[in-house]
Amino acid sequence: MLDKVISYSFYLLFFLTPLIWSSANYELFEYNKMIVTYAFTVIIAGTWLLKIINRKSLIFNHTPLDIPLLLFLGANILSTIFSIDPHTSIWGYYSRSNGGLLSLVSYLLLYWAFVSNMDLSKIKYLFWSAFASGFLISLWAILEHFGVSFSCIILRGEFNASCWIQDVQARVFATLGQPNWLAAYLAMLIFPALYFFLTATTNLTRYTYYILLATCYLAFTFTYSRGPTLGLIAGMIIFAIALLTNFKFSIYNFQSIFNLQFSNFKKIAFVLVSFLVINLLFGSALTSFRLVSKFAAPARPSIALPATPSGTQLENGGTESGQIRFIVWKGAWDIFKHYPLFGSGLETFAYSYYQYRPVQHNLTSEWDFLYNKAHNEYLNYLATTGIAGFGTYMLAIGTFLVFCIKYYVSSIKGKKHNTHYIILTTCLLASYISYLIYNF
Repeated sequence: MLDKVISYSFYLLFFLTPLIWSSANYELFEYNKMIVTYAFTVIIAGTWLLKIINRKSLIFNHTPLDIPLLLFLGANILSTIFSIDPHTSIWGYYSRSNGGLLSLVSYLLLYWAFVSNMDLSKIKYLFWSAFASGFLISLWAILEHFGVSFSCIILRGEFNASCWIQDVQARVFATLGQPNWLAAYLAMLIFPALYFFLTATTNLTRYTYYILLATCYLAFTFTYSRGPTLGLIAGMIIFAIALLTNFKFSIYNFQSIFNLQFSNFKKIAFVLVSFLVINLLFGSALTSFRLVSKFAAPARPSIALPATPSGTQLENGGTESGQIRFIVWKGAWDIFKHYPLFGSGLETFAYSYYQYRPVQHNLTSEWDFLYNKAHNEYLNYLATTGIAGFGTYMLAIGTFLVFCIKYYVSSIKGKKHNTHYIILTTCLLASYISYLIYNF
């Protein structure tokens, strides 16, 4: 019974968290998702504790990430102790309650509860829960692009997308609240879905996963987010290299899986061609060509008033986002130089940035924006947790990457050569790489 409570709590966590949002608070999306996450953490950790008490023995599976994660937790505790605002460092920035020490402890509890209580047979259902949620969110986003937001139907009973101040049709965000977040989420789902597509044993399941892939990628395209797009491309490159390496070893060993590998290449080519067709029709974050615009009705002519030339970005128009990011990154680096060991404190970027904000920021179109993140996760950790937090963060990332690569190499050279596990490892690694690139 306790095992079922833990398992189904994880299934619901992966299904509900991306979908949850509420208009009852100031922050519609992230805050509400964190409340759900904390609630499931209490349920899962509490049930895990009851399971330990019931069995009268410690239930804890060790992993290669244990020491790096404990070191990272220790660095974040020290960063919180020496923070310029300990309250914010504990609870997280007020508008999201994420990224503080409390959320980190929650994530670590969920991680260790997961590896200690979930086996391979349960992980399949976990993926299905995530896919079901991702599919619904993708449909939500696709309809937003075409002018119908379920959010507006729920909030106002209006069959349109006019309830949002943002131009949600230009860049969709569905239930994630921000186009980049939606794109990063879908990019990480695409690779596991690709694994299930490649390893499907019946035509029905293969078609099902193909529809899932196409739907997720179409919604991903409608976010028009550059960072996640670059991350997805990097993940695809990693996946292609790994697949070619596996193909090489299959030929070298003259194993029967050669035919399976060739079949996988055909399936992957079919998926990539489908993605290319979507980009030809609707464009992408990196290209401006859209075939659908060639057949769209021409816009009505309008009278344009002559622009008055000016010497500042404020009067000339919006500043290019890349230029603003470089300015913010410089400010983040200056924060690190003033708080090199433990940073200014978890989640305190909104406070510390304005002490070291570059003067060039005043000349941009976002001069009055409140920046509570560095828009670069690595610089953000460097600024708010110092070399201690950043170093242990990179150690955890490096440990996971090395573990995946070692497992992959040993698998393709091993006698058993389980192709399904190799593809799964490759897809998970590609998914994680896409997230790391987006964080930059």
